[in-house]
Amino acid sequence: MHILFSCDDDDFAAQDRAELITLLEELARASSRGYHRIIIGRGVARWCRDNIHEASFARTHLIRISEQYAQLKGEYDRASVRLRIELGGAEPSKVSESEWLIGHRAVLNGLYLEPAAIVVEDATNDGSFYEYVLHAEAKRTRYGALQMRFVNGGGNGLYKEFERAIESQQITVCIADHDMLAPKGQRSQTNLKCHVVERKFEGSYVGMLLDTPGREVDNFLPLDIISELPGKRCTKEHQELRRLIDAQGGEVRAGDCLWLYFDVKEGVWSDKYLKKCPDNAALAWIKRKYRAQEEVAFNRIQYPGFKDDIPALFVASNEAKGAFHAFAKSRYWATHFAPWLQKVMSFAAASPRSRT
Repeated sequence: MHILFSCDDDDFAAQDRAELITLLEELARASSRGYHRIIIGRGVARWCRDNIHEASFARTHLIRISEQYAQLKGEYDRASVRLRIELGGAEPSKVSESEWLIGHRAVLNGLYLEPAAIVVEDATNDGSFYEYVLHAEAKRTRYGALQMRFVNGGGNGLYKEFERAIESQQITVCIADHDMLAPKGQRSQTNLKCHVVERKFEGSYVGMLLDTPGREVDNFLPLDIISELPGKRCTKEHQELRRLIDAQGGEVRAGDCLWLYFDVKEGVWSDKYLKKCPDNAALAWIKRKYRAQEEVAFNRIQYPGFKDDIPALFVASNEAKGAFHAFAKSRYWATHFAPWLQKVMSFAAASPRSRT
């Protein structure tokens, strides 16, 4: 995350010197290890020069990065999310759509300078998938280095780990599958509980809750890639599904694609839609997408799923990764996934590791 610490020389006079040195050492550590993109103001650099031993790594490192202040401050101002440290004991608060404010004592008492915690349902499979995709997107867009730590939510316990991470006083992003089968469809209980946690801490923690852009992590991959994974195959029903997806046209609005709401694991069928989509608008959307306005056509809806392990199979397949890199250059990717990934990347923004 972009983290700014900039104060005037006179602001330091009323502060505890040892406390400030500890803060500056922690900022230098976070910057040199590539945990965050740390921006140091010139006034802070002058204080370092006058108050920290000249042989100290923190002094050398912070003075060096302060020399890039104009450039780095410009990056900070343009960042979609950012954290500003001020002197004092203020607890974290969101002061705008893109900026949080926190006092230096709260920084010292918490884990805000550790890599951002990304809470997911399954840190092994989902986490490995997200880590690969995020780094691939950062490389593709020349975003720069990323650092993050995936936290295992344990499926239905995701909301508990989300709350625990916030209470641990660290930068926290929770990725929650929404599990809807259509826009305005029925969300999972786990997703709803995550939103309860988010409302409880709204504005008072550094981070955010992000619903997946598709039904779950599997929906990041298109049908063509999934059907070529080891042990998966494209049936005649999947071929028909592909035709329905293609029939939507090339300019499907964000969040409006049939595939984004397809249950990739279990598949879909008419009775399932009736049970899980009680909202009339959701059901109308399904009928329109499947071209099943008539009851007879709707009752014939039945498309199988691909079962489990899709993220793990993808990460293990070089062939699938090659197909993914081509897919990530598509307009479809830019519409449905790239903006969402940018949000996660902004919390994981890091500086290159120092060789000093």
